[in-house]
Amino acid sequence: MAPARQQQAIDSEIATVDEGVLTLPGAVLALIPPYPTGYGRDRESPPAHTGPLMDLVTMAEAAAEASLQLLFNPQRLARVSQQHAIDPSVPSVKAILDQLLGATVRKDMPAGLAGEVRKRVNLVVVEALLSITHGQAQVPEVVAEVMARLDKLKAHLKRKRREPHANYLWQLIDKAEREPFERRKSVAATPPGAPI
Repeated sequence: MAPARQQQAIDSEIATVDEGVLTLPGAVLALIPPYPTGYGRDRESPPAHTGPLMDLVTMAEAAAEASLQLLFNPQRLARVSQQHAIDPSVPSVKAILDQLLGATVRKDMPAGLAGEVRKRVNLVVVEALLSITHGQAQVPEVVAEVMARLDKLKAHLKRKRREPHANYLWQLIDKAEREPFERRKSVAATPPGAPI
């Protein structure tokens, strides 16, 4: 596939974790009532931590998690690394990581619901990167690139540690440098869909 087409696909995938895409507009929010009394959540309900109300931030987290699983597929990243080594005009793992971090964690934080969505997306991004460095599924070349990006990100977050979310992400990376990293048990997943 042509390098420009590959970059177009990467741009499209990274756009799926933008808070503007993941945040429901106010007009739509006004149409969503709470769950009626007596009706509980089932396996097809979106993930939630908000009781009877729709958990908009966790729904966005589930969508971002699904996108990042595709973007960070170990075999895919290994191919990207090798393809870039063969043809430098093909996007590199470093370029993909820089683009993703520039669109998420390094980007200025918006206000309101979009900001809450971005905070959760940033957390999912950092957790996904830490999972790559602590897992066994990825090739060493990719792990090295991810570690280098995490080092730069940690320095960036350290400068912003007065902001609670930046401090939280900095502490997460710092802790993962000293001990094995385990993802939160509550990472949201998309509902399984309609039964067969």
